[in-house]
Order: sequence, then C-alpha cells, then structure tokens
Amino acid sequence: MGRTKTGPKMPSKLCPSAQRLWSDTIAAWELDDTPALVHLANACRSLTRLRKLENVLEKEGSLIPNRFRQPVAHPAHKLMAAESRNFREHMAALQLDIESLYEPEDD
Repeated sequence: MGRTKTGPKMPSKLCPSAQRLWSDTIAAWELDDTPALVHLANACRSLTRLRKLENVLEKEGSLIPNRFRQPVAHPAHKLMAAESRNFREHMAALQLDIESLYEPEDD
C-alpha cells in the first residue's frame, strides 16, 4: 500500500462508513506496519460489502419466494453473516478498541 503525506493510502471504492473507519483508525492509532494495514484494509472492504448487502435486503426484502412460492430467507443473509465474521476477524487481529470510532449509520 502506498503512503501519502498524511499517512497510508486508503483503499479505493470504500463506502462512507468504511472511509470513516479507515481515517479514524489511522488517526487514532497511527498504524504503520504492513500486516496491520492489510487487516484494516480488508476490514474496510468487508464493511463496504456489508453496506451493499444491507441495501440489497432493503430493496428486495428479507424474504423472497422459492420455486414453490414459499417465503424463504434472502441469500444475502448468508453473505452478510460471512462478511460480518470477516470484518470482526480482521478488526480483532488489529487488537484495537474501535467501539468509540464506529457507529452504525442511518443511510
């Protein structure tokens, strides 16, 4: 990852909440080692994917009809569970207290 004058370069195409997580985390803890930056970048990408999945569920609903026209959970639920786990694992690897930095958005 390249560096800018203000710190490590933020990954591209992040959602606003992931951009804020990156900026606030870099500012609060001044991460400068490659493994930590990789974990943070992957967590931010995962958060972006989570936000996209939330939007899909908001538009399409939590339940969709199966081939028998019976309501079943939307497949995005499983993807969200995997992304959520991925996000938590990367953030846990950083061993930082992010609760003060991250608040859910009302997008």
